[in-house]
Amino acid sequence: MAKLYRFNTCFIGLYGVAFDQSGAIQSGLIGTRICFQLYWSNMKLMNNLVFNKANHPLFVLNNQAYTNAAQNGQIYDVTTGELDVVANGFLSIQLTIPANQQKTIYILRLLGGSTVNTALDLFRDATFTGGTSITPVNNNWAFSGGSVCTAKYLNQLTDPITGGTLLLAMVQAGGGILIPFDGRIVIPSSSTDRTFYLRLKNKTNQVNTCAISFAYWEL
Repeated sequence: MAKLYRFNTCFIGLYGVAFDQSGAIQSGLIGTRICFQLYWSNMKLMNNLVFNKANHPLFVLNNQAYTNAAQNGQIYDVTTGELDVVANGFLSIQLTIPANQQKTIYILRLLGGSTVNTALDLFRDATFTGGTSITPVNNNWAFSGGSVCTAKYLNQLTDPITGGTLLLAMVQAGGGILIPFDGRIVIPSSSTDRTFYLRLKNKTNQVNTCAISFAYWEL
């Protein structure tokens, strides 16, 4: 015969909470805390009730997946470093996912910066010809393997872009940019090469010191 059990607990707080048989709260809590009521039987486990007594909605932040990925040697960074971009010039960076690699790339974050006005654009499957190679750097210094992806950058007066679909565009007055994509840009391997392309345009009539960096998860 199945038996039903119940466990009441509070993760954060100075004292517990009491429930009656219907699950109603019989005593309140002071401050911000998260409590839950867990039911289980000898047949299955059930999370019956989750609630939050704080003034704001319940949020959960779990970076454990990224930590595990870094420990497994799956997270890489790519950067142009600081470069002087000529007046009205372009700094572009391209990550290429070669065909038939059986890997999926998740873009985690984008960092960009300049001393004065720039425009930053992000493209899907755009390309440029030539450029300087960049070796993606693994976030686990003990990991000896390399990424299946290749990267390069190009710093020149004219716009080098060919093709592609614009995904994001923004104007930067100067200083740094941080965009935490957290894996929301997903680039699966396919039968043809795929690219992740970033373009930074110097929107001034003077030399502008710029940099582009991004991190990705290779799984």
